Amino acid sequence: MKSRTMLRTGAGVLFALLAIAAQPSAWGQTFTTFDPPGSQGTSPVSINPAGQITGNYFDANFTTHGFLRASDGTLTSFDAPAASHGTFPAFITPQGLIVGTYFDANFITQPFLRTKDGTFSSFATPQLGNFGAAASINSSGAVAGNVQNFNCSNFPCTVVLTSFLRAANGTVKQVNDPVAVQGTQVIGINPAGGIIGVYSDANNVQHGFLEKP
Repeated sequence: MKSRTMLRTGAGVLFALLAIAAQPSAWGQTFTTFDPPGSQGTSPVSINPAGQITGNYFDANFTTHGFLRASDGTLTSFDAPAASHGTFPAFITPQGLIVGTYFDANFITQPFLRTKDGTFSSFATPQLGNFGAAASINSSGAVAGNVQNFNCSNFPCTVVLTSFLRAANGTVKQVNDPVAVQGTQVIGINPAGGIIGVYSDANNVQHGFLEKP
């Protein structure tokens, strides 16, 4: 009797699982594929609460461009004005501000800010290094990012990352954990201006950090 009860119970569970599997997937009902025109490979990187998506794609010539997908599905391709070797968006805010990085004619990386109306502004960080890259932006327009510094005094060359914060008024300051030895890397910034990232100590062990404004 016990074995029959277990058999019926097992069969009931199996039928229940099959019934669940037969239901349409909640994700499948809203799954949407998209690609900018001419894309040979599309990589979304950020989405805001309104459903606007930014990212990059490469064309038939393997040139990388940025794109913005509006909440209604409209796709807009864009390139930073001085971009010669690729535009790479990184983050979009609820207001539609986009930050990212582009490669100029000399293959130097430069951070950029794209406003909602499509206006671009790029900014350099020469006091921290030449290879700057924007990582995140908050609703106030403060941009956090990183700069690569190459040390080739010994072979092979080593790369040390320095982080920066660019205020909405354009002022740039360095962000570094005081105990970092191998450099810091900013990951994100919140609306209050709190910055998170990682740094490496003298033993090349990675740690997280939070810098409050």
